[in-house]
Amino acid sequence: MTKAMTHRKPDSNRTFVWALISVGIFCHPNPSRGDGGPYAKVEVTQGASSTNHKEIIFEVTPLQNLMINEDAPWSLNVTSGGVKFTRDKLKKEDYNPKIPGFSITLVELPKAPSELSYELTAFICTKDKGRCYREVVKGKAEVKP
Repeated sequence: MTKAMTHRKPDSNRTFVWALISVGIFCHPNPSRGDGGPYAKVEVTQGASSTNHKEIIFEVTPLQNLMINEDAPWSLNVTSGGVKFTRDKLKKEDYNPKIPGFSITLVELPKAPSELSYELTAFICTKDKGRCYREVVKGKAEVKP
């Protein structure tokens, strides 16, 4: 036998992956796989309105005795066929801790009930912040005239 056949060079990638698994990095629950979530719910309500404007509120409520992490990169993307907003993409700077969540303003009220679609990214943690979860909530809401 040759030296190459008796001494196999260790596969460093395989060793690295097993090391990560053994310390539990991949053991973190992921709500998209259905192993522990959902961690939050989103309630969409209509707030103050005037002749030309209406406020839509996206309120996030943590579930399972968890809390909101306001330091994380939250976002909200809204789309609709018949409704126009002042902005349709909101980021962490737009997060309102008093809600907690986001609010958007309709600049053109619909003539008939209309539907909007949203994708809200929230971050929910345990009370001691030992575990945090990125929660992506997709949904639809009706906008009334």
